[in-house]
Amino acid sequence: MKYLHLCTILLAILLAILFSSCGHNEDNRNSQDIELNCTSDLKYIKRNGRVDSTMIDYIKADWSKRHKIEFIAINDTLFAYGSKLNEKDKNYRLSPYVTSIIKQNSKLVCSKKLIIHQNEIKYSFCYSDVIDFFDKNIKKGEKDIKIYLMYTKGKEKLQNHIADKESIFYCDYIMYELLMNLSYRAYDKYTKMEISKIILSDYYAGWSGGSEYYLLDKKNDTISYKFINRWVN
Repeated sequence: MKYLHLCTILLAILLAILFSSCGHNEDNRNSQDIELNCTSDLKYIKRNGRVDSTMIDYIKADWSKRHKIEFIAINDTLFAYGSKLNEKDKNYRLSPYVTSIIKQNSKLVCSKKLIIHQNEIKYSFCYSDVIDFFDKNIKKGEKDIKIYLMYTKGKEKLQNHIADKESIFYCDYIMYELLMNLSYRAYDKYTKMEISKIILSDYYAGWSGGSEYYLLDKKNDTISYKFINRWVN
């Protein structure tokens, strides 16, 4: 009986250690991971059981008054084209006015992650993916000084912040670039649940443009929203 009682106690201790270990490793963090906090305008917004109005909704409601809107889906990206209703040449088309893509969490297979806290949201990327993203765009920008400087400075700022050489890290622009181009995992620290999907859109209209991204939960409720103004030359 004493032997059975002792085995029961040892089993309980073993299970407690096992569960504790699982709890500490639930996000697969290790000592190599880099964790950053950034300043951002991204905020929680009222949840209403649907995605709040996106650029696609705006185009349908406003631009359809002056243009015939044509939506074309290519893979997982939606393109919107507009032709003027009174245009004599029926083949005339404006440049793609908006592109919209829906992305979901990916399984990150890498030994070192870059973890960024954007207010209530925590994002994880493979660190090597982030560096490769900057390096590839720097390479592409060798013939375009504006692009070259943008990504060279962006990489430098990120690495300086990692090395604690910069204290200010405004991340709204870089988060959009990383989410649009890389695999990620997104986590809602408020509800302690993973973000189900993110809708990212770009639009261009003459000399102005913008980007936006929506974070949604499993019920398709909008959790957070961010719009970024962009000026088009």
